[in-house]
Amino acid sequence: MVVERQTKIILWSSAIIGVGIIAYFMLKGKIGKGKGDVVGKCAYFLKEEGFVNVRTEPKIDDNLLYKHNEDKAVGEILKSVLGEDNYYWHEVETNKGKGYVREDVVNIKKC
Repeated sequence: MVVERQTKIILWSSAIIGVGIIAYFMLKGKIGKGKGDVVGKCAYFLKEEGFVNVRTEPKIDDNLLYKHNEDKAVGEILKSVLGEDNYYWHEVETNKGKGYVREDVVNIKKC
């Protein structure tokens, strides 16, 4: 009986700690739905940069889909994901297919 009680205490303690860790990372924005408030809005390149790289995957070292330098929206944001580099990457629907742009190189506006 004593061993069974200790096991229950350990299991409950582990569960509480696990919930705390999940809550911490959700508040920090590391897990969860991402930047859902931008979904449905459009991404525009920063004019001072002159262009934005639209990539096939949410990381810098992956293949470039194309360089967008037109004075119109890169595309509508479909979702956002946290990349390995700790930046949010917005998946956008472009006229050249779906691609990803990093949050720090675009402005987000209503389409």
